[in-house]
Amino acid sequence: MTQEDLKTKTAQGHTALHVAAGMGHVHVVKELPVPLMGDVKDKDGDTALHIAVQEGQADVVKELVLLMRQEDLKIKNDAGYTALHLAVNKGNVPMVKELVTKEKGENNIGDDDFERYIPFTTYVQNGDWDKANECLRELDNPCSAITTVDPRDDYRDTALHLAAREGHLDVIKGLVLLLKMRQEDLELKTAEDFTTFGSDITLGVSEEFLTERAKYMVEQCERTLGSLLEIQNAEGSTALHLAILQGYGDVVKELVPVMRKEGLEIKDADGDTALNIAILQRHVDIAKELVQSMRQEGLEIKNKEGSDALHRAALKGYVDIVKELVPVMRKEGLEIKDADGDTALNIAILQGHVDIAKELVQSMRQEGLEIKNKNGSNALHQTVNNRHMHFAKELMALMRPEALEQKDGEGYTALSIAILCFKDGDVCEMAKYMAEKNVKVLGIPSAPDDEIPVVRACRSSKWKSARYMYSVTPLEVLEGPNGSDLICFCLNSSKTIGKTTFTFYK
Repeated sequence: MTQEDLKTKTAQGHTALHVAAGMGHVHVVKELPVPLMGDVKDKDGDTALHIAVQEGQADVVKELVLLMRQEDLKIKNDAGYTALHLAVNKGNVPMVKELVTKEKGENNIGDDDFERYIPFTTYVQNGDWDKANECLRELDNPCSAITTVDPRDDYRDTALHLAAREGHLDVIKGLVLLLKMRQEDLELKTAEDFTTFGSDITLGVSEEFLTERAKYMVEQCERTLGSLLEIQNAEGSTALHLAILQGYGDVVKELVPVMRKEGLEIKDADGDTALNIAILQRHVDIAKELVQSMRQEGLEIKNKEGSDALHRAALKGYVDIVKELVPVMRKEGLEIKDADGDTALNIAILQGHVDIAKELVQSMRQEGLEIKNKNGSNALHQTVNNRHMHFAKELMALMRPEALEQKDGEGYTALSIAILCFKDGDVCEMAKYMAEKNVKVLGIPSAPDDEIPVVRACRSSKWKSARYMYSVTPLEVLEGPNGSDLICFCLNSSKTIGKTTFTFYK
């Protein structure tokens, strides 16, 4: 049978799931692909869950609530009622409890219900795993005690949060082991289901249906442990976030291997992932542990300020973390801008972290080196402006020749900025390097007076640079105001910048 066959309806619009739910056949409901059929309505707009509630089939309701997708529980029929509305109208307390618990979330309970967990959570907070474990053995559902939210304060912590916050490694190990055992039980159940459903091939069940069912069961197993470790408290923190905040590297090493990749990417209330927090707190070893386990997409997640992990590491000057990040990130990821339009390279240069800038440029695309921020400055403009002469040479060697012609937001080229910021000898050295790559740079006028580099060098009394620039400046750009200014500067300063300053007028 195909999925469409299973959704075949009677004259009343009932599928096999509707019929089984109405008749109270729990064993049949368990065999049907409830997540794929739970949203199907009959002629009155009722789902199978509506039917089960109307017929008072409490066991079926319990099974459907367990198997149906969260959003399908809130479906309204044509009369505007959800299954919960119908259960309340019927005064069926057990059904109401099942539905309310599921809608509210099984991890949230009231003060009275939480009372039975107080001894356990107290021992967890104190780091006494032996006594905490004794308490768990006395409970019908020990996993619930681990993941239930404490309603007594505003933190809304689970036992995992408490243990992580206090750094109780033995407790964390014990709790994780218990959750693993729960997952193994589910995997065993899944294996049994596979055997059962595999035998259904001989009964005419289609391979497509079996594949979908198998995918669903595998997804459920994968979600179990991961989702429990991903529970967030009132501050949006998972147990992992709290362990990192306190610098408990041993706890982090225990949690990271058993968490889903998506779980490592969860943001807290401030928009920070676990990796961002590790960098902010300067926990280099923890950051390295996380980088090795995360997806590329996770490494590029931004916080509320628009900064990702690489931006943070560049800002703080943590070259060790940058060295971990760069090799595993996409080339495009290295070019991501923060809220100010700066890439990690821009930030490193502005903060004077030249060692980080050098690490970045070796892995970046040429296009990335030319990215401008909100002020219109690229990496070379910023490097020169911050007087990093030696790094400027390294950067120019990696850039496209035509990129040396770019002006910043105020109309300055990198060479014109160098004339203002560097000593005469350094300006001359930079001009020589630029001329070798792209002599056109020497003929580009810059703000504020549209002066070409040789004229700007004369105005700044940097005569060594002026003499060299004059020797390589295209003569055609000296025909006009720039040529006149050049002669005036030389006459007023009694300086010559060539065999004869007036050669270009012959």
